[in-house]
Amino acid sequence: MAKIELKRFTNVRVVMRIQAPHLVKFLDRFKEELLAKNCRVNSVDPASEAYCNHWASLWTRPDLLPEAMADALFAMEEQVSAANWPPLEAAVIGARYANLHLDTTCSPESLALQLWMWCPYRSGGNLEEVLSKIASGKKVWEEKQRVEGEKQAKALKAESEKAGTLDAAPSPAIPLPSDGRGESVKEGGAAKEPVKRRGAMLPVVKIDSDAALTKYFLPYQINWINAEDAIHALRKQAFALAEKSVRIGLTHADSFKNVRKRLRFANRDYLFAPRITRAR
Repeated sequence: MAKIELKRFTNVRVVMRIQAPHLVKFLDRFKEELLAKNCRVNSVDPASEAYCNHWASLWTRPDLLPEAMADALFAMEEQVSAANWPPLEAAVIGARYANLHLDTTCSPESLALQLWMWCPYRSGGNLEEVLSKIASGKKVWEEKQRVEGEKQAKALKAESEKAGTLDAAPSPAIPLPSDGRGESVKEGGAAKEPVKRRGAMLPVVKIDSDAALTKYFLPYQINWINAEDAIHALRKQAFALAEKSVRIGLTHADSFKNVRKRLRFANRDYLFAPRITRAR
């Protein structure tokens, strides 16, 4: 095995930012190999600093680690670098097509580890393994969306037919003029025909589908939309602050987030108070 040097995973603060359950699950993958290498598995609380310090210290010697573990750690470090972070972030968002919904508020190292646990990727591979799995998941998702769309279209058509809102024949190419009261007037004003009024036929979008968000929002907008979900899942109150620029669509994303909250929680109120500045 070529000599490698880990930098981020040897920092105890970096390791502590990885949620204990994910870290334990990752280490369990190599339990037998660690024993074969005579690597002591610390029995202290996985959420403690002592536990994280133990592994951060051990990872300073990649040559003593199981080769598969060292390769995995090196691949993760490679992906959280500044140059490779955008593809990793896109993969985290894209994985939702395959029903992998990661908490994007986690540290980059935690996200890289969780993504590796879902689909092990190799160093220098540009996440080919992950992207292939996402592509397969996206095909399944698109097929489900197609089937669901056809089903909903049939249901809408059946409801419209039942209500008598569908015309038996296509509309004329040139509509008759109106008399201002919603009635059409034929030449000479002898006969009148009622004009059928019909509401807009809007597309059906699953507002609760996280996977559908990727079609309408950018990654940083999705992060803002879903940022509070993990906190609310613990039944805790969230207080969210964001620093934004102009024309980046954050207000658009925030509006969607709060409309969805209002639909989910009937008694929830929402007050939007923009800062109004006088034009100069």
